[in-house]
Amino acid sequence: MTQLLIATKNPAKVIEFQNLLQDLDLELVTLADLGIKTDVNETEDSFQDNSKLKAVTYSQLTNYPVIADDGGMEIYKLNNEPGVKSRRWIDGIHEFSDDEIIGYILGRMYNFKGEDRNARLRAVVTFALPDGQIWQEEAIVEGYIAEYSGGTKREGFPFRSVFKIKDIDKYYQDEELTPEEQKSFNHRLKAVNNLKKVIIDELC
Repeated sequence: MTQLLIATKNPAKVIEFQNLLQDLDLELVTLADLGIKTDVNETEDSFQDNSKLKAVTYSQLTNYPVIADDGGMEIYKLNNEPGVKSRRWIDGIHEFSDDEIIGYILGRMYNFKGEDRNARLRAVVTFALPDGQIWQEEAIVEGYIAEYSGGTKREGFPFRSVFKIKDIDKYYQDEELTPEEQKSFNHRLKAVNNLKKVIIDELC
């Protein structure tokens, strides 16, 4: 069976990708399965370029077809911060924990009301082959920053603990959403689904 490498060290993303790709006739492997400890420094200025960087780097390193992504939150009133900084948002240098990020967001947004709390989550998913071919898909979900964290906290996805989906006024947490709501609003699901035809054509 053809193997596809899920190129992320975020356990929450690994699980989500496994769930999103389980219907394909592929063996899904992880960086941990291959004993890959190499980190890719996300040095680019856009989600698109960071996603491509990770996918291409790990594909060339392992000679595997790879799926990778980059994404994060963009808060309109804060000039689309944190954007690509995500984990390094607080000081621009160090990576911070989920709880530290959640606390920082709520503090930054404390005095904002109504539409000034609007934000979106964006994901760019990249499928890369060892020969250098790449395909990318992007998807977003619109919402706003809640006044306090809620839902079922999922380690590795701090933004979802403070982000409510605008159309349904629910926290963006798997346990909070019905299967139909997942299909409608899960931005990574949308991006992956848009890539499935080419993945099937190339690997299955």
